Amino acid sequence: MLQLAIEEQASSSDSEVMRTNWTSRLARPLGRIFRPVERIPAEFLDRDAERIAHEIELIRIRFPHHA
Repeated sequence: MLQLAIEEQASSSDSEVMRTNWTSRLARPLGRIFRPVERIPAEFLDRDAERIAHEIELIRIRFPHHA
């Protein structure tokens, strides 16, 4: 009798929904790993990197013989 109850639960449509939910929750973070990167140059991903690149460019303009 207990075995039949377990088989009934396993064949239930609720288990299908539950199986889909946990796999999609697992796949979503993994999908971010393989998603194509946006077309932003790597040196401008954050504000500090952008500021540093700007300061380096100003130094190159100020001291062209050292560039």
